[in-house]
Amino acid sequence: MPIPAGAIAWAQPFDPSDRTDYLVQFGALLTAGEVIDTASVTLLPEAVALGLTIIEDVAHGPSIADDTAIELWFEVEESFRENAAFVGGVDLPVEFTITTNATPMRRFQRTMVLRVAHL
Repeated sequence: MPIPAGAIAWAQPFDPSDRTDYLVQFGALLTAGEVIDTASVTLLPEAVALGLTIIEDVAHGPSIADDTAIELWFEVEESFRENAAFVGGVDLPVEFTITTNATPMRRFQRTMVLRVAHL
C-alpha cells in the first residue's frame, strides 16, 4: 500500500535501536472546546514487515495528551534492527484515527511517516 501523498513526516528520524516517544498534534483540526474522545493507531503493512512496533503498556500508551494530541512509543524488534533497509533509511507509515466529543461526533484519519535509518 503506498504512503498517501499528504502524509506528514515527523521531523525527528528514528534509529532502529531507539525506543522513544513521538507526538501527533490534532489541535488544528478541532474546534473551540472540542477534544479527542477516542484514538486508535495502526501500523501499516510496510512498517510491520520491517519490525516496527508500538509499545502498548500502561506507562507508554498510546495515550491522549492534553486532549488534542496522541503520544506513542516506538521500537523496532531486535531481530530487524540490522535490516539493510535501514542503512539508507526507509519511510514507514503509521495511521491514526480519532473521534471527538463534538455533537455529532467527528472522526479524522491521518497517516504520519516515521523515517527509520541508522543514525
